[in-house]
Amino acid sequence: MAIEFKKKTLLAAVQATLGVAAELTAADAVETSNLSIDLYQGDSLSKEVDRASEGNYAEIKTGLNTALSGDVYIAGSGTAGMAPAYGPLLTAAGFGEEIEPGVAATYRLQNGQYAMVTLGYMRLNEAGKMQLHVADSARATMSLSIKEKELPKLTFTMTGLYNDPTELDALAPDTSDYRDPVPVNAANTPKISLGGRLLEYSEFTLETGGTITVKDRPGGKEVILNQMKPKGKLVFFPADSLADQNWLAESRSDNGINTQSLIATHGGTAGNIFTVEGVVQLTNLAETEVDGRLAYSTDLIFLPSDGLPGLTLTVK
Repeated sequence: MAIEFKKKTLLAAVQATLGVAAELTAADAVETSNLSIDLYQGDSLSKEVDRASEGNYAEIKTGLNTALSGDVYIAGSGTAGMAPAYGPLLTAAGFGEEIEPGVAATYRLQNGQYAMVTLGYMRLNEAGKMQLHVADSARATMSLSIKEKELPKLTFTMTGLYNDPTELDALAPDTSDYRDPVPVNAANTPKISLGGRLLEYSEFTLETGGTITVKDRPGGKEVILNQMKPKGKLVFFPADSLADQNWLAESRSDNGINTQSLIATHGGTAGNIFTVEGVVQLTNLAETEVDGRLAYSTDLIFLPSDGLPGLTLTVK
């Protein structure tokens, strides 16, 4: 019998020890969209030998790893001060987790000592079994998208150490801790705050900017995450008067660097409020058109703060 392509589930659990996979359960299921996997990858070596014949040389892989990517819709846990179900993926993407019960779960991008997760890519077959591809000691990079008339989402690109697949009794994925997202619109998404000024906008995106490499040398094998340089993009609508908002002047850096505090919020119900904060420099300001209106498109450079890369996510 054939296996249906759509029958796939991501599992993710916090892993304490490098090289020792965490046990995966049904409650570790992640509610994803656009989930994909590169089953078997690594660096390729060519076994080149002296010979008289033409033709290819055999390939040998090293630094074996498995890479997965998928989108997770932005929503809270349903209870203020409780971590969202996708919290383990945020920690694997370099964020430290701070829980203030009854108030908020805060995630600050860190400088190092990043958490690991064990990933499971589960495929169900018609016989009631599952094929499970486990990638342990995984870390990730993350991007975020908040665009008008869309559902807000986080995209995780994850890399873990390769393990041969196994066939087990199927789990019944439990994603009951995931809350429904609400669309990006006037009712659910306040104006973005940039330098204390509230702006109507159509698009806000960012990425953590980290680099993933797989270390595989005598005495050590690990997925390395480093070089966190968060950056973003904002498309917003300027005021009519330059006296009110002169964004070109705010983005110039030829005679001093201008910075702006940024606060972007989505959701208005306690337990389902998501906030992005940082200090940014505007660069590459350009005109663009949105629905016949003049808009500005600007790149955002998140600048370090308090010894950290300067990007904070809050779920409350």
